[in-house]
Amino acid sequence: MNLLSSFCVQNLVAVLIVLMQGKALPLISTYSFLLTAASTITAPRSFGGNETDYEALLAFKAKIQDPHSNTLSSWNDSLDFCNWPGITCGRRHGRVRIINLVDQKLAPYIPHSIGNLTSLESLSSRRNVLEGTIPDSLGRLKRLTSLLLGENKLSGFIPPSLYNLSLITTFYLGGNGFRGSLPSNLGLHLTGKIPDIFGKLHHLSRLHFGSNNLGTGGDDEMAFHASLTNCSMLKVVSINNNRLEGSLPITVGNLSTYMAYFGLSGNHIVGRIPSGNLSLLSVLYLDDNKLKDTIPASLGGCKNLVSLGLSRKNLNGSIPEQLFGTSSVLFSLNLSHNQFTGSLPSTIGSLKGLSELDVSWNMLSGEIPTSLGGCTSLEVLHMEDNFFQGSIPSSFSSLRGIQFLDLSCNNLSGQLPNFLVTIPFISLNLSYNNFEGEVPRKGVFTNESAVSVVGNDKLCGGILELHLPECPNKEPKKTKMSHLQYLLAITIPCALVGVITVSSFLFCWFKKKKKEHSSNTQ
Repeated sequence: MNLLSSFCVQNLVAVLIVLMQGKALPLISTYSFLLTAASTITAPRSFGGNETDYEALLAFKAKIQDPHSNTLSSWNDSLDFCNWPGITCGRRHGRVRIINLVDQKLAPYIPHSIGNLTSLESLSSRRNVLEGTIPDSLGRLKRLTSLLLGENKLSGFIPPSLYNLSLITTFYLGGNGFRGSLPSNLGLHLTGKIPDIFGKLHHLSRLHFGSNNLGTGGDDEMAFHASLTNCSMLKVVSINNNRLEGSLPITVGNLSTYMAYFGLSGNHIVGRIPSGNLSLLSVLYLDDNKLKDTIPASLGGCKNLVSLGLSRKNLNGSIPEQLFGTSSVLFSLNLSHNQFTGSLPSTIGSLKGLSELDVSWNMLSGEIPTSLGGCTSLEVLHMEDNFFQGSIPSSFSSLRGIQFLDLSCNNLSGQLPNFLVTIPFISLNLSYNNFEGEVPRKGVFTNESAVSVVGNDKLCGGILELHLPECPNKEPKKTKMSHLQYLLAITIPCALVGVITVSSFLFCWFKKKKKEHSSNTQ
C-alpha cells in the first residue's frame, strides 16, 4: 500500500466514524461501505500473478522507441500486462511466455531487462531497426525455444551467454551485421569445435545465420555440418551470405530426412557437391561459391525440389538428364555462370511447372531442344552467352505466359518466327546471333525498349527505332520477270508459226519437185 492509499483510507475511516457517531448510517451499512471503499482504494493492480514480469516489461518499454507504430504506448495500467499488444502469458501462472513485436520499427537497443522474463519461451522481434549487440541477459532465459531477431541492424559477436539455451529449436539472426565465428559451444556448457556441439542440439529444427559476416578464413569452417546429422528434426539450415570457407563434408548428404531448406549461397565454399538422399528437400541454394566438378546425379532423387540454385561456380561437364526428372513441382532452376558443356537434355520438357530457367553464361551447344516448349509455365528463360545453334523452335509458340526471353550471344540462325508477335513479352533479346530476313512490325517488335536485335547483320526492316537497313525492294524483280514472261509469250508462238510456215513451204516445194521429176521421166 502506498502513502496516497494510506492517507485516503485514514481520512475515509475518520469520516465514517463521525457519521457513525451522528448515527447518519446504520452500523452494518457503515461497515460494508468501509470494506468496499477500502478494498477499492488499497487493492493493488493484478499483475497476472507475477509483478516481476510486469516490471521487466515496463523497463523494456522505457528503453525502446516505437515512434511509428505506437504499440508500446498501450503498455500501461489500463490493461493487465498479459493483455498488452505482443504479449502472451501462460494460463496457469500468468507468466510471460511469448513476445511478438515483428515489424514495429522498434529502436534502438534490446534492453538487458529482457533477461528477467525467465518464463519466456519465444522472442520474435524481426524486421525492426534494433542496433547494438544481443544482451548477455538472454542467456538467463532457460526456457527459450525460439529466438527470432533477424532483419535488424544488430552487430558485434554472438554472446557466449547463448550457450545456456539448451532447449532452443529455432535461431533466426539473419539480415544483421554479426561477425566472427559461430559460437563454439552454442547451446551447451561445453567447449571444443562446432561439430561436437551442434550434434547435441537434438531439438534443433531451424538454424538461421544468413546475411552476416561469419567466418574467420579457416579451412575447416564447414566441418560443423557433420554434427548436424545428429539433429534428426532439422528442417532448415540457412547460412547464406557470410564468409565461411572450406569444403562441404560428405555427411551433408545424410542430414535429417526432414530437411526442406538448405542454403549456403554467397560464401567461399570449395570442393565438390556431395551426393546424398535428401528426399524431402524443397530448396537448395549453393550459388556464388567456389564449388567445382559436376552436378551429382543423386539430385535426381529430390522429388520435392521446388527451387535449385547452383549459379556462379566452377561446375563443369554435362548437365545430367536425371536433374530434369527431379520434380514435377520444380519452379526455379538456376545453373548460370558455370562451365557446362554439351547439349541441354531433352528431358527438360518434363518440368511442366517450371517458371524460371537460367542456363546463361555456360558453354552449352547444339540446338535448343523442342521439348522445352513443353514447359508451358515458363515466365523467365535465360539462355544467353552459350553456343546454341539452329533456329528458334516452333514449339516455343506454346509458351504463352513467357515474359522474359533472352537468346542473345549464341549462333542461332534462320528467320524470326511469326508467333513471336503473338506473345506479350516484357523483354525479348535476340541480339548477336545470325538471324536473317525482315523484322516484324507487330507485337513486341513495336516497342524498341522491350526488344533487342542488334548484332544480326542479315536482319532488315522493322520500326525505325531499331535502326535496321531497309529490306531490298522486291518490285523490280517482279517487273523483270513480267517482261520476260511477256517476251516469251510473244516469241514462242511466233517461232512456232515460223517453223510451221517454213515446214509447209518445204513440204510443198519437195512435193512440186517430185511431180516435175515424174513428168520428165514419162
